Amino acid sequence: MKHVVKTLMYLLAAGFFLAACSEDSSMPAPSPNEPGTGPFAEGIFVVNEGQFGQNNGEISLIDLEEGTVRLALFEEVNNRPFAGLIQSMVDHDALTYLVANTGKVEIVNRDDFESVGAVEADLDLPRSLTVAGGNLYISDWGPFDANFGSPDSYIAVVEGLTGGAVARKIPVPSRPGKMLLRGNQLLIAAEAAGRIVVLDLATEEIREVEVEGAPRDFITHNGGLMVFARSGSTIFLHELNSSIFQVIASHRIELENATSIFDVHENTLYVGANEPFPATGSLVAAINLNSRQVTNPSFYTGENLYGLSVNPANGEVWVTDAAGFQGNGQVFRLDAQGTLLDTFDVGAGPNGLVFR
Repeated sequence: MKHVVKTLMYLLAAGFFLAACSEDSSMPAPSPNEPGTGPFAEGIFVVNEGQFGQNNGEISLIDLEEGTVRLALFEEVNNRPFAGLIQSMVDHDALTYLVANTGKVEIVNRDDFESVGAVEADLDLPRSLTVAGGNLYISDWGPFDANFGSPDSYIAVVEGLTGGAVARKIPVPSRPGKMLLRGNQLLIAAEAAGRIVVLDLATEEIREVEVEGAPRDFITHNGGLMVFARSGSTIFLHELNSSIFQVIASHRIELENATSIFDVHENTLYVGANEPFPATGSLVAAINLNSRQVTNPSFYTGENLYGLSVNPANGEVWVTDAAGFQGNGQVFRLDAQGTLLDTFDVGAGPNGLVFR
C-alpha cells in the first residue's frame, strides 16, 4: 500500500509545476528522417520519469552487448536538459513523442533523437499521446480542483505531427490516460471516472462506456479486445465488442494488493502487487489469459516496483525500481521463468521501457 500512496502523492504534487523549455525560434527544426537509418534505430530505451522539484526526466539507452547505459540520451543529443517529468514515450513512424506531465510534449527524430518540435503551451497534466490523421491527440487530466480532483480533463488536439499550438480541447471524463486507435474511433481509458471513452475522430463527439473498476489500458489478445481495470485486490478484464466497443463479458481475478502496473506477452498477463502487510516489498504475478487463473503469484519479488515491460521479441520481463524517488533507479532483466539475468543502473523514477 505504501507504494500506491507514494505514487499517488507524487502524481498529485506534479500537477503544480509546469516546465518551460526555451528554444531559439529563429533556428529551423531538422526534418524527420526515415525509420531505420539513425544510430538509435534499435535498442532498449528506459523512460525515466524523474523527480518532482528537479524535473530531471530523461531517456536511458541500454546496450546489452556492452552492458552499458547512456543515462541522458535527450540531453546528450540536444545539448539541453529535458526539463520535465516524462510519463510516456510513443514511437510513430519517423518520430518519437516524449510526454511530460509537467505540461509539454517533446518531439524528436525516432532514430537519432534530434529535436524536431514540441507542444509547450495550453497543456496541464498530459499522460499519453496518439497520432491519427495528421493530428496529435494528447490525453490530459486538466488542472486540479481544490480537492485534487480532475473535473476538467480533456483530449488536446494538435494539428501537425511536429507539434505547435493546441488547436482545441475535447472534454472527457476524469483522468484520461492510455488510448487505442481503432479505425476512426479513439478509445480512451478514463481511470477516475470508471469509463471507457469512445471518441469519433470525424465528428469529435464522445460516447461513454461504464466499466467496473478503474480502467488502465487496453489488451489485444487472440483477435479480441479487452480493457484492464482494477479495484482494490480485484483485477477486471472487460471484453469489448470490436465494432461498437460495448462490454460483452467481464472477468474477475483476485490478486491481493494488486496495482495497475501490468504488461502482456502472448497468453501471460504480468501484474504488479504489493506484498501483504507487514512486508514492504513488491512482487509480480503471472496470470494465464486463457484460463484467467494466477499461475505464479510471485514470478518476481523485490522493492519499489514502479514499472513493468515485456520485450515482445523474446518474452523477457523487465521490472523497474524507482528507489522511492530518492535518487536514480534500477531495472532488472528477467527471463520468461523469472530468473534474474541483468541489473542496470538508470535515471530517476524509471516507469517503463520501449523495445526496438
